[in-house]
Amino acid sequence: MLMARSFAAAVLTVLLAGCATAAGAAPRTTPGGYLLYGSDAQVGNAPISVIDAASGHLERTLPVGTPSPDWSRLFAVSYSGTRTTLRAVDTHSGRTLAQISFEGSFGLPFATAGGQTGGLSPNGKWLVVQSVGLANETAFMLLPAAFTQRPRRVTLPGDFSFDAISNDGNRLYLIESLAASQPGHYRVRLYDLAAGELDPRVIIDKREVSSASMTGTRVSGVFAPDGRWQYSLYINQAKGAFIHALNLESAFAWCIDLPPGGMTYQQMMWSLAIDPAGSALFAVNPTLGKVARVDISADGPSSDVSQASSFIPAQASLRSGFFSEADAKGMQLGTSALTRDGQTLIATGDLGTVAIDVAGLKLRRQLLPDPALESVVMSDDGGVLFASSWRGPSLLEVNPTTGARIKVLQTNSALTLYHAEHR
Repeated sequence: MLMARSFAAAVLTVLLAGCATAAGAAPRTTPGGYLLYGSDAQVGNAPISVIDAASGHLERTLPVGTPSPDWSRLFAVSYSGTRTTLRAVDTHSGRTLAQISFEGSFGLPFATAGGQTGGLSPNGKWLVVQSVGLANETAFMLLPAAFTQRPRRVTLPGDFSFDAISNDGNRLYLIESLAASQPGHYRVRLYDLAAGELDPRVIIDKREVSSASMTGTRVSGVFAPDGRWQYSLYINQAKGAFIHALNLESAFAWCIDLPPGGMTYQQMMWSLAIDPAGSALFAVNPTLGKVARVDISADGPSSDVSQASSFIPAQASLRSGFFSEADAKGMQLGTSALTRDGQTLIATGDLGTVAIDVAGLKLRRQLLPDPALESVVMSDDGGVLFASSWRGPSLLEVNPTTGARIKVLQTNSALTLYHAEHR
């Protein structure tokens, strides 16, 4: 798994670290506005902070963990001796709602190349953690996210990692590493929880039956609104970026190649955004100046890329004149989201943020031509875009349609933003 500093995913967002507050900010005195969830971009594995976006006031801290789809809960793990404790935390109070302990060392599985965690079913009703440090075998603990049952343990010989779990909790999808025999290769497997066994068949795109294994790095993913499909973005150093569409109900896959080109670090700027109606999936790369649309439905992709377009990306000369902190960001991942009206696709790469017209897949404007951006996130109501910049460092509240800056707060350090919600 590639561990890279990432931009926050605005559709499917999960947590990584702890956070800094705005320097010299006064306590919040008026209701309304937005709450931001984020972390200090230079500190890993630290608590999450919840910040009032109007004042920069720190309201509470939360542990590192995986949020529920509605961000009402956060799931976190801790260790004591040979036991793991799994907690459900109320994100709006920081209070522990429930917890459960079991033998062994287990952790939340990674969901992105940036090290953000996942493990939840699309509807948030089932949670999976996986073993840490076992030799020659892999174990998983599966339980309802409401903690109404004791965890069920699944142990398999070999090297596996979590990929997804279906909404009904009956199908556990795993990535089986083939490093021992085919370095860099893996395959997708199904563990049938009702039958209590690993399905002997390998899940592949039937159009690619010549090879049952895959190569590449999973960067991020999004679920279809009904949870029947998981769309994962992969980067293959030889072939470029592609989407792995996995049907979580019927256990079959469809691979979609994205427009080729670019170095590996540029390919990492690809990101996915899905129409809330579940009719279209967008892949965009502002660094390469490429965007693609895939028409989808409840039955999955209707074809491969149905529409593609190119635009002039931000110029590399924008990098000049920035302080050394901007270069300290390291490898980044792209992020993208649709505006509330569904007419504009906002995407961020390593050279800034662009707004793309959805109807024609044409560049509408360079929204934030700032290569020093650490992360951007759309508010849950779609009305405001928040951006964190290494310049200053600062926190920007932006009109997602025009790019006009509504407010700027100076911060102690650049923030990695994960979520923004209206009070």
